[in-house]
Amino acid sequence: MDFSTVIREKLSKVNTIVESFMTVGITAEDVQEHSEHKTSLIPKVLSKFPPDFKTPDTLPMFCFPWGIKVIRSNSETTSESFNFILTDENGVQLYCAAMMVFETPGTSKQQAKILQTEAVNLQDTRFLTKSKEDTSLLSPNQSSSHNYRSQSASKAKKHKHTLSKKPSNEASFRFLSNEYNLVPKCLVLVSRYPFLETMKKILVGIFKLTRTKLVLPIECYIMHLFLLVPLPPRGCIEVVYQILNTVVSIKIPPVNKLPLFDCNMTHLFHSLSIATLLNVFTHMLLEESVIFLSSSTEKLAACSFAMINLLYPFRWNMMYVPLLPGKLIDYLYSPVKYIYGLHSKYKEDVLIRCTSDVCIIDLDSGKIESNDEIINIHSVKQSIKNVQLPEYYTKKVVKRLTDLTRNKNGLLPRIDSETGESIRNVFYQFFVSILRDYKQFLNTEKQISEDIASFFDQEGFIVKNKTDKEFFRLFFKTQMFANFCDKNIRCSNLDQHLENLLFNEHIIAKKNRMGIVLHKKPTHFLSDTSQAFRSKYVVPQAETCFSKTGSHFYYTFTEIDYEILEFYGMPIKFHPKLTENPVNISEPFTMRRRNTYKPTLSHTIYMIWMQIWAATLWTQDESEHNERVTEVLTVLEKMNKSGERPSITTYTFLIEACFNVNPSIALSIFSYMNTIKVLVDASAVMILQKVVTKLFSNTSFSSSIRSARQSLEIFNDNYKIFSNEKALKRDFNKISKKLPPSRAVNLTIIPGSNISGVKNSEKMIKAIVGFDSGKKCLGIEQVKYLALHDLDTSVQVFLMKDNKKNCMSLEDLRENSEIFWNLVWHFNEINLPYKFFVPYEREHFGDTFKIMLVGEESLAIDITPTNLNDKSTQTDLGGIFLESIL
Repeated sequence: MDFSTVIREKLSKVNTIVESFMTVGITAEDVQEHSEHKTSLIPKVLSKFPPDFKTPDTLPMFCFPWGIKVIRSNSETTSESFNFILTDENGVQLYCAAMMVFETPGTSKQQAKILQTEAVNLQDTRFLTKSKEDTSLLSPNQSSSHNYRSQSASKAKKHKHTLSKKPSNEASFRFLSNEYNLVPKCLVLVSRYPFLETMKKILVGIFKLTRTKLVLPIECYIMHLFLLVPLPPRGCIEVVYQILNTVVSIKIPPVNKLPLFDCNMTHLFHSLSIATLLNVFTHMLLEESVIFLSSSTEKLAACSFAMINLLYPFRWNMMYVPLLPGKLIDYLYSPVKYIYGLHSKYKEDVLIRCTSDVCIIDLDSGKIESNDEIINIHSVKQSIKNVQLPEYYTKKVVKRLTDLTRNKNGLLPRIDSETGESIRNVFYQFFVSILRDYKQFLNTEKQISEDIASFFDQEGFIVKNKTDKEFFRLFFKTQMFANFCDKNIRCSNLDQHLENLLFNEHIIAKKNRMGIVLHKKPTHFLSDTSQAFRSKYVVPQAETCFSKTGSHFYYTFTEIDYEILEFYGMPIKFHPKLTENPVNISEPFTMRRRNTYKPTLSHTIYMIWMQIWAATLWTQDESEHNERVTEVLTVLEKMNKSGERPSITTYTFLIEACFNVNPSIALSIFSYMNTIKVLVDASAVMILQKVVTKLFSNTSFSSSIRSARQSLEIFNDNYKIFSNEKALKRDFNKISKKLPPSRAVNLTIIPGSNISGVKNSEKMIKAIVGFDSGKKCLGIEQVKYLALHDLDTSVQVFLMKDNKKNCMSLEDLRENSEIFWNLVWHFNEINLPYKFFVPYEREHFGDTFKIMLVGEESLAIDITPTNLNDKSTQTDLGGIFLESIL
């Protein structure tokens, strides 16, 4: 059996804290090509474990968000550890930790794998040397106590590539180059759990291993991490993992505590004053776009992730990219609210692209900036939007944060994990305080729609809480508050139920402390200690888990070699299965389903329109996408005004259709949802994350982002847009002038659906395609009139055949005359656009041709080609011009 298959089978039986380990960078060949031909340096995945892990296409770009460059000789640089977040193809978030190191290029692949030298320990010397002698590989049967891949290397030469440990930070290393250039390489860990600081510590330990004499190849230590370090359960058990002298504690909080938060808050409180921090917090709470700027990649990721987590129990459901690569800076034009992190060297570009409502924070200066001025926050009361947090409880937050982050000598030099949890609890208790009466105003009995206002009696809450009206009015309109209410009313899974229970019992506990209730209520869930940490599982050392050993020392961080892994074999030990204790749930979980909705006839025709629009979107030329956006937003607006409010399922369907064709269109739809306050559920957020991932993986979409934003702005101003509308009309006029009057094609639709006294089954729709002069006729089509429910059935059958749901050709629809003409008729009845699915007639006027649709409102007259000139029986339906893309 192939060894990769063996690895895959073993991993399928264990729960690991990480999904993949990778090395990302450039090869010596890339550097040489760049030096000789000035080609661009594009990072790539050099190796990974496990071998079949599906790497997101965008991962190499996010490892080097500000670009990749060679460090010239006689200079120095410092390693940096940072985090970023990606989304896989299923919309699931992947938490990544990266450590950027620097190495000398130019050695052959075999030399660069591993070189054995005299035993050199990082604690004893600062110098790592490059061997100038060639090294050849030994076969496995030549290996005993030495590494089977290499022979002895020569001693250090005169010129050195120096690595020194930076005293101020155990995770940073200074790289010096006296003669040779240095190229960056990223060591990356990927997890589905936010073990951000934990993964960074592990990466530092793995890197230190390669600078120490080892008894196992580095591949074995990596496999040990995957197969011997288990994912701990919630509460009960703490996993202790040691790598060299670094001891890592891995644990997940019990269900009656705040969720996992593994992020260093030192950067946040060293960068921003408490007043400025609360100002940024207000912007995020009111779902305003926020941009963090810094020259430190680590600081950018740490600060934005910490701020996001201070919002709990609310969740940011818009775009969140802690490190936005410089080449994607046009994503600042996104019509969807966002939180981005960018290098401070892009500050001018940010100011140019952002509107005045975007909050821009310079973490290096600690100031909030705008296009007009730098705003120095001296008081919590000052805010760009002049909206204050509830004053009484904000003062308490300021006092508690001051006590936690400062001592008699000033700001604490480092905020440990325990203090970080206390800071989170301060903000959590802030929400408990300001929303302690929220359950009185939840709409749990009335019929609930997808309208945010239907979930919560906003005015009732504001009347009872007379202060801070402006803040609450804005906060109650946010998506995060609507989702909070929705999960309390229509809880869909056990995790949501436990979150609700935790928040509600914290409210009960607060009221008990305040003495505002006659009898104190119990908080059984909050007081439960059955999941308290009582034991530790210590991971066995890697050296004790393999039957073979050797002597290994690395010159560079090698690519993972599966032949070496196969030689050393699988570990002889595996971690046990760790289970969590059940917790006392005072309120049993019951699934609450959404209200069922019976569509009306008018709603049915809207849904048919959405399906046809989505199925034919792929046929549209890219220049027509702006017009398609306008059409769908217009129809959505029409539905909302008519009372036929689209469900979240409808929006999700449209976003997914756009995702497959042009993801930037999906951003416009999502932004419209936010504008009219449609409740965004988990599935919609997941699709949005997939959209962003696809956009990032194809930078050619950058220009579409600006177009999507402009289309939404124009739509909101009630203007019709079309990217090439002027050019289209100009070209049409030119063509028309060259054609004789008799060659302008018109299409006349004569419905018989409203003829009184005639049954639906006997009604017909007649379509006459003829010349303007009436001298010639291309043809007459007559089809059976279909009532809405019959048309709906026919359309569903048609779309299901040959899977036309996502890719229906215009020709196939046109050939089915009955469905085609009934769609045109019914869409025209309620003024829905239909030109997007009208195929281009094959009557050529040179290289380009147009058609014009003209309607007929006469009910009883059976029009023939001979009376096409009877202007009294013809009515223009709008002069729709289509440019051929055949």
